Amino acid sequence: MNSSTRFLLLVFLFSSFYAQSQVLSSRQWKNRVLLIMSENPNDPLVKQQVSLFSKDAEEMKERKLLLLQVFPEFYLMGGDSAIRRTSAEVYFDYKSAKKSFELVLIGLDGDEKMRRTELIRPQDLYAIIDAMPMRRYEMK
Repeated sequence: MNSSTRFLLLVFLFSSFYAQSQVLSSRQWKNRVLLIMSENPNDPLVKQQVSLFSKDAEEMKERKLLLLQVFPEFYLMGGDSAIRRTSAEVYFDYKSAKKSFELVLIGLDGDEKMRRTELIRPQDLYAIIDAMPMRRYEMK
């Protein structure tokens, strides 16, 4: 690999990391983030998952949980009345190639805490969060 190819690769990797940091790093130490990802913005599983959390605003607030609906070309921050942002970085940084629908929980520290390819009940997600050391400290 010649030096110009290495340089371009380095620039690409840095820009990917920087772009991903822009979206999620502003949430680090402030929010846990549930990424609800799909190839299709009209995926019924995405709508179902958002609906499951739509009645749990207090529980989510208590756990500092933010929902991001993430698609290949944009993401929506929040649930039903979401704010739309144009960006593909989060999708391509976190989405695996296994299934169309995927959930990823990002902790307060910015690390991935859970990944699954099926719906999760809010109570089950809260149990996962409540078992985390930082959350147990918050509950004291």
